[in-house]
Amino acid sequence: MNETFNYLRANGIYSLGDLEHRVSEHSAATESLKKTLDEQTARMKAIKQLYDSSAAFQSLKPVYDGLQKIKFEKPRAKYKAEHEAELKQFYAARRKLTGEFPDGKVDMKKLTEEYDELEQAHNTTYGEFKTVRDDLHRLWKVKSCVDTAARFNERTEEQMHQNRPPNTTEKGGYIPMKKYDWKNEYNPIRRTAKRLLSGEPLSDGRPLSDLIELDEHARKCLAFEATLTDRQIDMLQELGYLPVITRQYGKECANCPYTLDEREHGVCRRCAVFKK
Repeated sequence: MNETFNYLRANGIYSLGDLEHRVSEHSAATESLKKTLDEQTARMKAIKQLYDSSAAFQSLKPVYDGLQKIKFEKPRAKYKAEHEAELKQFYAARRKLTGEFPDGKVDMKKLTEEYDELEQAHNTTYGEFKTVRDDLHRLWKVKSCVDTAARFNERTEEQMHQNRPPNTTEKGGYIPMKKYDWKNEYNPIRRTAKRLLSGEPLSDGRPLSDLIELDEHARKCLAFEATLTDRQIDMLQELGYLPVITRQYGKECANCPYTLDEREHGVCRRCAVFKK
């Protein structure tokens, strides 16, 4: 829990926008590093094939030289037939080497030095790639959890609006439904959200606005918190998007007009019945 929270803060991720931007950056970096790794791997593979071609060229050159010594057509055709496979291998190896060294001067020492440099660069690049890739997987996991919670909340709100029955008085007039029943809420996150959204006055009769003023953004955030399940709250607390509260409200707190510890003015610290 603390590890994920510290990770997000250490990387400057304070909002969903920051998270999406970091995912985009890491995705691009991963693709770029992967392309570099593929290019390095392909070149090292080509150098290894040149090693094999050079060895084949050296071992089969006597067969080729033997053919060049034969001047007459019939003996030459007979020699070709007897050494057809070896000559094919020799010509293939020579084509490979000529493609790398057009001037005909085969420099295997140069290839060895290039291979060693590529191998070292490949190890360095792979270390960078692995770090960014692992970080990206972690970001994807965080983003997946946040997206899941957001989608669940949207579906929950839609269902609540669709399934909400009309609440009427005996005279047939409509009265507002009591949407936020915070007194029987045991979870401190939901209880706080519902208490603030209820708009009910404080125990001394003062309006709730004396304690806190809610703008439209704050109401939307509180409405989101009010519909979260325990599992979603635990998940968002682990990700650092909600404060971690270990206390729970008991049945004896049902009529208490206050919210959670220190969210209003710390009365829960001095409460004799609040569960510690």
